[in-house]
Amino acid sequence: MIAPNKYIIIFSVVFFTANSGTSGAQSIRTIDRDILESINGIDNPIINGYSSVMSTSAVILSIGLPASMLIYGGYTGDNEMVHQSVTIGASVATSVLISYFLKNKFDRARPYQRYPSNIDARTTENSYSFPSSHSSVAFALATSVSMEHSQWYVIAPAYFWAASVGFSRIQMGVHYPSDVVAGAILGTGSAFFCHELNNWLFPVQKKKPDVSWVNFVYER
Repeated sequence: MIAPNKYIIIFSVVFFTANSGTSGAQSIRTIDRDILESINGIDNPIINGYSSVMSTSAVILSIGLPASMLIYGGYTGDNEMVHQSVTIGASVATSVLISYFLKNKFDRARPYQRYPSNIDARTTENSYSFPSSHSSVAFALATSVSMEHSQWYVIAPAYFWAASVGFSRIQMGVHYPSDVVAGAILGTGSAFFCHELNNWLFPVQKKKPDVSWVNFVYER
């Protein structure tokens, strides 16, 4: 299990590498900006609407899904669902807390603020850019749900949605690709951390084998 402070170290190394003065880092920044401009340059009413919906859904689903599970589980007496909702909610909350700590730590300007003549701002934000908190909560939710329900028909749509959220943030001009990648790593890591912590705090009790039939046969 990786402690949260180790996540911060990992993300710090990635960010400082991408923003250092070396020629390799310069190439990374160039690629980052090229991808940003290519995706942001997609100006289509359908894609614009899709990005807007996906971006908004990150906040709605990351709060609404665990909350709905908690309410429904509590109402029906489904303790397992209540337990899952708490774990999923904790994963999302952890990703939010760490992402906003990193935003204030690195003070990275939004793409549309740094390159106003090259990047179209299809929405605006008040916080800093690195990492993408929308991407972090989306991947935290997708990973956490996938760990609770490991069927392919849950995993595939969950990660497709999370990737769409990341795409939307670049297309709308509010994040660099590196912000989204960092957010995805953060969200995934937060989910793994919370699930490991949950397993440590509340270990699953293995069911004892039912040997009643053995006693029955023996008595006969």
